[in-house]
Amino acid sequence: AYPELWAYAQNVALVTDFTLSYSNSLALLNGSTNFLTPEGVGTFLLAASNGATAVNSAFGTDLTTTEVGMIALYLDYIASTFVLSVLPVPDLGDIGYFHWGSGAITSGDSLLDLDPTLLCEAGHFFPESCLPDYAEFWAWAEHVVGTPYSLTLENSKGLLTGDYYLGDAVSVGTLLELGALGQLDTINALFETDLNTTDLTMVMGYIQYMMTDFVAAWVLAPVFAADGDLVTERTVNEWLWDYDDPLLEFLKVQLDDDSIETANNLFTNHTDVTEAETGSPSTFMTGLDNIDEVGQYVKWRGNTTITVWNEDEVVRGTDASQFAPGVSSDDVLTAWVAELLRVVTFEYQEDAEIYDIDLLRFALADSVLASSTENPANAKYNQDLTGMANMEAAFGIPLFVSKPHFLDTESSVSAGITGLSPDAKLHDTFIDVEPTTGATMNAAKRLQISLFVETGDFFNTDVASSFIPLVWVEEGGSITEEAARDFIEAVIDNQNLGRQVNDIGPIVGGVMLIVSAAIAVRGSKPKF
Repeated sequence: AYPELWAYAQNVALVTDFTLSYSNSLALLNGSTNFLTPEGVGTFLLAASNGATAVNSAFGTDLTTTEVGMIALYLDYIASTFVLSVLPVPDLGDIGYFHWGSGAITSGDSLLDLDPTLLCEAGHFFPESCLPDYAEFWAWAEHVVGTPYSLTLENSKGLLTGDYYLGDAVSVGTLLELGALGQLDTINALFETDLNTTDLTMVMGYIQYMMTDFVAAWVLAPVFAADGDLVTERTVNEWLWDYDDPLLEFLKVQLDDDSIETANNLFTNHTDVTEAETGSPSTFMTGLDNIDEVGQYVKWRGNTTITVWNEDEVVRGTDASQFAPGVSSDDVLTAWVAELLRVVTFEYQEDAEIYDIDLLRFALADSVLASSTENPANAKYNQDLTGMANMEAAFGIPLFVSKPHFLDTESSVSAGITGLSPDAKLHDTFIDVEPTTGATMNAAKRLQISLFVETGDFFNTDVASSFIPLVWVEEGGSITEEAARDFIEAVIDNQNLGRQVNDIGPIVGGVMLIVSAAIAVRGSKPKF
């Protein structure tokens, strides 16, 4: 009844003295961006949410905040009173969903030609120029399949919104998997739809079209061109310190999301002390009040508990460089392994020696990497395969940690992988502990990181489902010959060491410094 702004203000908003200047009216109705196009209306409403300054910049007006507010209410009135009165949708926000499934709003024209932002409401985050020619469901059915087909508003909205929707990769995979199994009722429950069998068949065909014409051409092509395929070649320096993943870089730009971390390096390259100290520190017991607690973690990177597992894991044990004095071959040593985010145990393996110092060699207990069937306690860590620590709960992707070359894993793990030569002498983890002081004087931590890859439609089409070794790293060190001589003079030559318990504290402190220096000299040895 009141299509003009002044009439709406006086008769609907009941503001009798509201008027707009001629210049502002002319700009809104006849400017380069104006109210006669959906784009113009959408631009105004978006700008209005940022204030009058944004509106004036977009339309070349000099509107006040009060005028902008009134015009925004007027546009909403026009939409609800006039537009919705002739459209079979209950709300203006449903227009995009309804047209996506039926094409009924524009009588066979793409909404992208009228207002590209409407499809953004439907979960599409890529710009119009990147979308296939027939990005809407109805357009795909009519122009690609050659058979006009429509979905109801309820089904269109269900497919494009909610916890499960077509803008989410996991949801899409779930629909395709359940659809292949014929589980229509489950799909309708998850997506809050009422699809019939024919609807589902058409929707699955549409998804395959979008994956082929959109994902393959627009997403995968630039990623592959940047050497971002499953198998990629980088320099050692890039792998260690300076490698940005092409797919993550692409998504960061397209999604305009600065929170996406593109760096994928094995180590963090701290360039100065201040930067290195910005992380959460770890806290250890000194053993001053109780020598049996020397080297024990209080906090690991600021955490006393790790919560990613099925049950919380309390941080405890040492970092394996120092244990309580008086270690014997009957002891089971406890250490915190950061790569596994859990406590592990070491059991005596054999006697060892370095520079005339007698040591006890301890190896990772078999129970640590045993399957949950063999060791029920490992069900806490989702450890279903012998020799494979499942880290998916911690990292969100199917990463597994094992001994290098799949040493001590079950045969199914390494099936189909060539070039493996597992050797306990080269690939097992061990610590050689000096029994009197509990100091580790020779050690090697050897771990392999693998990714479980399943055959896919695009990335892994020529790869059988298998564990793909990514990298294995050896981290370790040993006391230097000079430091060993100092230790022998300070400890072994002390005839009363075994009886003089009070002297053990200062000696342990000195030994820890010696061993720390030795490890710093020997360092870690990444293996590729």
